[in-house]
Order: sequence, then C-alpha cells, then structure tokens
Amino acid sequence: MDEPLIIHKLIILGLISFFSFGVENVFAGIHSDNLTEPSIIGCSLPLSDDWIVTSDCTMLESKTVPGNVWIQNNSLLTIPEGVTLGIDFLNFNLTVFSGSGVLIQSGGTITQQDFNLEDYFSSCSNEWYITGYHTPVEEDYSGDFIPITINEISREFRQDFVEKVMVNGWGRTLAGDYLGYYSNSFHLNDNALDSEGNVLVVGIIAVDPTIIEPNSNLIIPTLPDPWNEVIFQSSDEGASIIGKHIDVFTGEGAEAAQETYRITGNDNRVCQQP
Repeated sequence: MDEPLIIHKLIILGLISFFSFGVENVFAGIHSDNLTEPSIIGCSLPLSDDWIVTSDCTMLESKTVPGNVWIQNNSLLTIPEGVTLGIDFLNFNLTVFSGSGVLIQSGGTITQQDFNLEDYFSSCSNEWYITGYHTPVEEDYSGDFIPITINEISREFRQDFVEKVMVNGWGRTLAGDYLGYYSNSFHLNDNALDSEGNVLVVGIIAVDPTIIEPNSNLIIPTLPDPWNEVIFQSSDEGASIIGKHIDVFTGEGAEAAQETYRITGNDNRVCQQP
C-alpha cells in the first residue's frame, strides 16, 4: 500500500505562514460519521474530532476542522471559489491517501486557522536575554586570503570572513560550500549545521539544555515583528549560552546579520507549551 501524503505542523521553522492555496490543485478529500452538521455535498463536517473523508464531496461554505483531516477511499474533496477550509496545522495534520485528493478551484483556499500563539504556548517566564547569530557569506567580505588546512587539504578564505565564522560557527564560502569552526578546528560541509547535525534554518535557536530541553518548541512574543510570531525549536547549543539566554538563528548574509542586532536585548518573555 502506498504511503499517504501527510501535511503537518506547517510552521516556518521558521516564520509562521497563514497558508492560502488559490490554484487548481489536488491535495485531499474527507468524511465523518460522528456528530455532524450539513455543510457539504456527499459528506459532512464534524462538530468535534477528526474529519475523515471516504466519499467525494464539495464544500458549500467555509469551515474550520476541529481536528485532523484524513482523505481516503479514493475520495475527492472539492473546495470551490469563495470557500475556505481552515486547519490548525500547529496541532493537527492533513493526511491524503493514495488515490484520494483535494481539488482547490480558482478562488478556493486552504488556510491555517486563526489562533493566538499564547493560547498554545501558555507557560511563560520573563527576564530572558535574547541574542542572534547568522551564517556569514564570504562574498560580503574583502579581506586578504589566508590558507587553512582541513583534512590535509589546503584552502584559502578571506581572513575577515574566517573571523566571523569562528564567532558564528559556520559561513558560506565563495565556492558555495560551508566552512565551520567548532571543537577548536575547522570543518567543511555542504550545509551549515546545528549542534545536533541538523541543517541550520530560520527558527532554530541555541539554548542552555539545563534550562530548556532539546527540541522544545517555544515563542518569544516580545521580539520585534516578524520574530514575535515565529515558533522556534531548541535544537542548537553554544558554550556561551548559559541560563536564561537564547541565541536565535536569523539566516544567511548581511541582512541576517542586521537582524541579530535588531532582536538582541534583555527583559524578553519566553513561552512554551505546558
């Protein structure tokens, strides 16, 4: 049996996107036999619990699903013009089984349902120090080239770029690969990585693991827009990150470097799921 397509936890690892699919496309279809209300042709939307679609149906009005959405049994859900299907992707999944789909007609949409992040991340504490780190890009620098030997192979990099790499951990070279510095030595890789070996993306933060457990999700609502709406994941660490201190990865290049200054400050509020 083919594996289903699962669309879940659509967060930006980085910035939150309120998803809106306005093109004709096939994603999923749905049905439920529990408490229902008339809202679609050929199947019905649950008042509570998951929505399981097992026959073709067309939505007649915009609705928000109160749980997961399962599309199976070769079913097709059609979302016509002016109709929106809302799903809380923060907590639930959209699962599409082989042979089933969702037809989003022109003007129809699937969106992240509106929610208040602090309703989900309600365990909050204050007086956090926030800093930022980024991945420098060598083409932004103009220093003299210096040789560095990595795994018995000598490469040349701009000196001012290397100095930034030693502070931030990784940098993108002129050749397009990444120069890293950790454990008192230089490394090369196809991507910049966090301390757990994951590719660094916006939304990753470095924390003190004795204060925040690894791979925890949290928000920092006191940060400037759009960082106050990002759901962060604590998958990185750093020797200088101690106690109530969080280091936020802001991306690559000069603009990301400027963001590190914009978000740095004391007296921040951090919220986790209870």
